Amino acid sequence: MKQVTFSTIKVFRPTQAQRDAVQALASQGVERELISKCIFGLTAEEPIDLDTLNLVFAEELELGESHCSAKAIQTLVEKMNQDGPDALDAAIFWLQTQEPDKFGIGWSRVEYD
Repeated sequence: MKQVTFSTIKVFRPTQAQRDAVQALASQGVERELISKCIFGLTAEEPIDLDTLNLVFAEELELGESHCSAKAIQTLVEKMNQDGPDALDAAIFWLQTQEPDKFGIGWSRVEYD
């Protein structure tokens, strides 16, 4: 009878420090591809790939990216509440980036010669 052997599959298990680092980088707006290059997997020589990052760190990426968006929105709202031309620019930017149907405003860019 032939003996069957199973190879051991190594599974990447992130540390809390790696989870914290991913969330911190995502909260600063760092792109996922760059984050994956900062996190090392089963060996200290090779970083994880993008698929592993997305699979293993999905929650940290979502939380970090949400914090980044919240900070950007907070800054934009603070600008809109100030006096001066920056307030108007911030308000126009805000309206242009929202769903057009949400405010009933159909924004479009017009090029003039």
